[in-house]
Amino acid sequence: MATLRYIDVVGSSRFIPEPDKFRVQVHLFCKKRWGQNNLDKSFQFRTAVIDGLIKEGLKRTQIEDAGGGNETYYLRKADQITYTLILHGKEQQKLVESMRTVDQISQQMGQEFSFKIISPTFRKPEDAYGITLREAIAKARLKAETIASEAELKIVNVIHVIEQQKKSSPSNSSNQEDWPSTWGDDEDLMLGKFAAADVGFTETSANLTPLVIRCEVRFEVAPLKE
Repeated sequence: MATLRYIDVVGSSRFIPEPDKFRVQVHLFCKKRWGQNNLDKSFQFRTAVIDGLIKEGLKRTQIEDAGGGNETYYLRKADQITYTLILHGKEQQKLVESMRTVDQISQQMGQEFSFKIISPTFRKPEDAYGITLREAIAKARLKAETIASEAELKIVNVIHVIEQQKKSSPSNSSNQEDWPSTWGDDEDLMLGKFAAADVGFTETSANLTPLVIRCEVRFEVAPLKE
């Protein structure tokens, strides 16, 4: 069975996961639409994953079900289910254990899934201040390679890089429509402290410089041994 796995490494001045928690998203792709039974199947899968993690040695208090995709209407119509688990604990091995557990359970249920790890590049917002997007991407890749190697995976592709910036036109601007709402893929842009306060620009002399408030690098990974 072709199992898709992704590692997303996030660097941001606004979205910084807590240092002792890993946020794990699981996307379960249904081979066929379950219709009325989607909701039951979703909870069945969640329960199986959590039970499996407990068998791996995690305490129930270390596993937080953050939900997602529970709406009955959505599940009846969709052919994939997404939900999020938050694993408490600094040990990176928990990521590997959870990945293997979900892989086994998905195969038992005869479904394909995408496993997405969200791991912080920076431990606290101030660590990101003055870091260029290029530097953040390099840090992200190093982190993703570490996670992948522990899980006996290899990086086969960089899927995308996302930068989201807050539009904040100056109050004295005569024509605010002149200010772009989106900016290009300039890797020299910096993650900055003003972004944490929901301000997308910092004034330097007479110039206004856009600040990156979030960068996300997605790595596609595959087993080392086919």
